[in-house]
Amino acid sequence: MISKFFQTVLNLGKVVFKSNYFLQMEKSLDENIVVMGNGPSLKNDIVNHLEIFKNAHLAVVNHFCLSEFFFELKPRSYFLLDPDFFTDASGFKGNVGNTFAILTGNIEWEIDFYVPYKFRKSLLVKRLKENSRFKVYFVNYVPAKGGFTTINHLLYNWNLATPQCQNVLIFTLFILTRKSTKNIFLFGAENDWHVNVIVNKDNFLELRDRHLYSENKEIKPIVLLNGNNRRTMAELLESSVKVFRAYMELEKYAQKRNVNIYNCSGNSMIDAFERLDNEEFKQKLHESSTY
Repeated sequence: MISKFFQTVLNLGKVVFKSNYFLQMEKSLDENIVVMGNGPSLKNDIVNHLEIFKNAHLAVVNHFCLSEFFFELKPRSYFLLDPDFFTDASGFKGNVGNTFAILTGNIEWEIDFYVPYKFRKSLLVKRLKENSRFKVYFVNYVPAKGGFTTINHLLYNWNLATPQCQNVLIFTLFILTRKSTKNIFLFGAENDWHVNVIVNKDNFLELRDRHLYSENKEIKPIVLLNGNNRRTMAELLESSVKVFRAYMELEKYAQKRNVNIYNCSGNSMIDAFERLDNEEFKQKLHESSTY
């Protein structure tokens, strides 16, 4: 109880000094939104549900624009959280540079972008605002960790804080939940990075990170570092625990807001949300569309 009290005080202090009190978040205009998580299983899902996805409100994340389906599916919402997208000094190399080039290029449909408020002055945000078809919405990414759940939920409802978002999917699902989207259908969310890691002869962790947009490319192992030091297996698993715990906390918040989050991913380690197979997804979508 005492530790929760002090953690809540810390959360409130962060809100006081870091949050913009005037940010608003409008209620979702669509009852059903499909969230795409960029996992390799997403390709089969897109092929199986191509016509459905073409007519659905699609919410995508990170480097989805690098996939072969971006210009065909024309997603309506785009969520970015990684600081690499907003650190101009990085020179926008690799996937970050390619994503920057596409998003600031010739896109001819309307997209709503959601980014942390603290990155509002970044080059990417400035360039996105130059496209009259885009709207950029800012979010107070001020994590309210631990403490009293009731107070955290109030901060979420007042747009002053978010959960601890270990990845962009948590960020995306939280925002759509906060916008009171009735049904959120999640695809391509394997979250199985911890089983794609090997320990090499020098005890460095090597990750073979697989995504939708890298399917036809050679996947080179990434050495996991913590600053200039090697990242340990203990650190990796501790980080994984935070991810899966965040999904569980998000499900509790979704229930309070009467929001349904369905995990429709073909191969997923997430156990916090109700699972739907292909036929159940179609049925649920049909039922919600006929009310």
